[in-house]
Amino acid sequence: SGGVDGDTATINSAGGKVTVDSNIANAVTLNFNCSSCTLDITSPNGILRLTATSTWSNIISTLSISGGTLTNSGTLPLPPNSTFLFHSGTLNGNGTTSFSGTTVNFDGTSGAMTIDGGQTLNLNANATITLSGTNSLSIDNGSTINLNGGAGAPNGTLDLKSDAPIKSAGGGQINTYPALNPGTLRKTGGTSVSNIAAVVNNGGVISISTGQIALLVGGTHTGQFLSPGLGEFQFNGFHLFNSPAAFGTTPPVTAHVVGGVFDASTNLSFGGFLQDAGNTKLNNATLTMSGANPFKIYGGNLIGNGKLAGDLATDFGGNISPGIGTAAGTITVTGAFRQSALGFMTVKLTNAGVSDQVNVGGVATLNGGTFKASLNYAAFDGDTWNVFTFASKIGDFATKNLPPYSRGVIKASYQPPATPTMLQLQAVPQTDIAILKTGPGSVLSGQNATYSVKVGNLGPATPANVTISDSFSGGTFVSATPTNGTCSGTGPIICNLTVGGSAEFITVVLKAGAAGTLSNSASLSSSTPADTNPFNDFASFSTTIGCPSAPTSAQPADGAFDVANSGSVTWSDAGAASYNVYLGQLGNGCSQGIGNVTGTSMPYALQQGTQYEWRVESVTPSCPTVSTPCMKFTTINSCPTAPPTLVAPTNGSTVSSPVTFTWTSDGAVKYRVFASVGGTTPTEVGATTGTSLTANIGDGAVTWYVIAEFAPPCASIQSATGAFNTCTGVAPIPSLVSEVFTNQTYALTWKAITGAPRYEVDEALDKNFTQSRSTRTVTTTSVSFHHTVTVPTAFFYRVRAFVPCTNSFGAAAHRAQSEHQRPSRQQARGRADHSHPRFP
Repeated sequence: SGGVDGDTATINSAGGKVTVDSNIANAVTLNFNCSSCTLDITSPNGILRLTATSTWSNIISTLSISGGTLTNSGTLPLPPNSTFLFHSGTLNGNGTTSFSGTTVNFDGTSGAMTIDGGQTLNLNANATITLSGTNSLSIDNGSTINLNGGAGAPNGTLDLKSDAPIKSAGGGQINTYPALNPGTLRKTGGTSVSNIAAVVNNGGVISISTGQIALLVGGTHTGQFLSPGLGEFQFNGFHLFNSPAAFGTTPPVTAHVVGGVFDASTNLSFGGFLQDAGNTKLNNATLTMSGANPFKIYGGNLIGNGKLAGDLATDFGGNISPGIGTAAGTITVTGAFRQSALGFMTVKLTNAGVSDQVNVGGVATLNGGTFKASLNYAAFDGDTWNVFTFASKIGDFATKNLPPYSRGVIKASYQPPATPTMLQLQAVPQTDIAILKTGPGSVLSGQNATYSVKVGNLGPATPANVTISDSFSGGTFVSATPTNGTCSGTGPIICNLTVGGSAEFITVVLKAGAAGTLSNSASLSSSTPADTNPFNDFASFSTTIGCPSAPTSAQPADGAFDVANSGSVTWSDAGAASYNVYLGQLGNGCSQGIGNVTGTSMPYALQQGTQYEWRVESVTPSCPTVSTPCMKFTTINSCPTAPPTLVAPTNGSTVSSPVTFTWTSDGAVKYRVFASVGGTTPTEVGATTGTSLTANIGDGAVTWYVIAEFAPPCASIQSATGAFNTCTGVAPIPSLVSEVFTNQTYALTWKAITGAPRYEVDEALDKNFTQSRSTRTVTTTSVSFHHTVTVPTAFFYRVRAFVPCTNSFGAAAHRAQSEHQRPSRQQARGRADHSHPRFP
């Protein structure tokens, strides 16, 4: 006590024992030069701290830790002839303790042993740590045991003489290094498993002469794994095998993966290989089985890219899953493959035609189990993957879990079908067509019933080309109209539609038959892509067919008064195919049919102030005819009182025959015209339903009137009497020689006028008859004239016939010219001009 860190402590003696049983607070540099001596650090309170480089003389001496703590923060070399005993306690500190030719015995006779604090133990040539006893050795917190090799001397060795476990907390390591005589970790004692929970990096040799070694944390390996005692190596944690790592072949070694990752990045051979859990990763390597045993993946996964030279069995839950991460991979099995009911095969589909593959050179025996595929890209219709090949096949997977894709599902099939050599997956588009039908709950016989067929596509593939078959009973076809596509046939109805993300509809109209049930059903006949769900491919609807009732709301209602004489009888639509209408006067009207209509009204024209009765029947084929009660009503009494008003001929006028009579009046069903000529008894000259009539009337003074006749019970009404004259006489048209000579006689003639007793002839020297020369009255139709003139002179004539209705001149003027005889001629000529004006 009383020293400071870095002091030097020197022990010189011959024989004897130095015991450290208390806490030496300061770290010292130890110079140990004591022959046949023992430095023993005892009890939990014994603590010796070393710093810098301590020395230990190459003499027979012993350093032991018997429950105390040796903290070495410097360098402590233990040369040949020295002994290091670790009975219990702790060796710690971040220094290095080296053994060269040293006898090192970790026997744990008084308790557990701990190497801690980053302490490094270097076992050099001829140095061997013997771990015996039953208590554990812990290599904690970055502490390391390096088993170094040597070129000319035996290697550094850790010899497991018992099944005592090696523990680790905080990343302890055991490293074996290569050399001509490589560093060695060996098990030469104990018959069970030596569990090593520290990282073991084997660059030298790990050898089993008895029992088993379990490397429970992991390590990186380039050395050899030997088992002359036929014990197995157990692996957990992450173990990476790089070249030139190897498992012994004489005898062959068994590797047992109990968890973690067995990463084979170099080719390895085994006498047996078993995996209970974890992953065996083939990193472009070949694993070879030297015996008849298969590779047994009885749990966990076989992953990566590589080859198994031998047989493979995935029993008890083992899974073969090529590839690493998201990248596709291939695992080839040169021999046979067996999968039990608990086994799995898992593949990834990464692109069109690109996937994980399991290729088996022999027979693939599938005793059930599960095949699983995952899709890692957006697949297209028809993408194909050959995921599992084999020489021949027995049995099949019990379950195939295949993923969907955006337009369908992945389907599996063995190809070729007759003698399969592969399992092929293909992206097959699929749809789920759903049909829903609605319609009326009831309809009357003979009426139309309209049904709606809703066709939806639940996907995933859209659009789909769909054929729907619609059948029915209890009615007849009227029409079928789709929102797209076409429909044909009248029963069954076949409709071809294209159904995308939105539903399409078919409107089906059927005419109901006899009373009973009208049934309409729609079903999916086909779909491209194929439909995957048959449970929603059919829909039906039933409609009750009834018979119509008697019409209601009939008008005129029973007992109605003052009903219009013209109009229509009406009723409410009872849904009948047609209606029989009966109408007539009281007593027989309800048995007097007046027509059959499909509407709800029928016109009528009735007498005024008359009692009528009527009824209407509902008529539908296959249904009983039903009628309203017989209803009575009385028409209004509103007879006209105004007589017709005469319009033409007007009073006092003179007209010719035929005469057109006109008048005004309302509501009459017929008009009769009466006339009297010259005071005779009036007679009917004609009848009409209009307000004009034309008739031939004799000449003379005429009186006339009109009688308007109305529908019963209205009485006829006579108009006032009108008076006019009828005159159809014709004025005479004279003719004469148009040119005569002086002293020559000539005649003026005309045609006789019927009824004219005499004629009056005027002669004048001008056409207006202002220079009258003479007037003659004759009863004949001719008058002669004779004139002597000295110069050419024109004479004008007119004739008037005397008849009862008129005394008018015919021609306004007829001209005759007499010429004086010239000396060169013997006789003068006369000329008569005449015209034919209208007579008044």
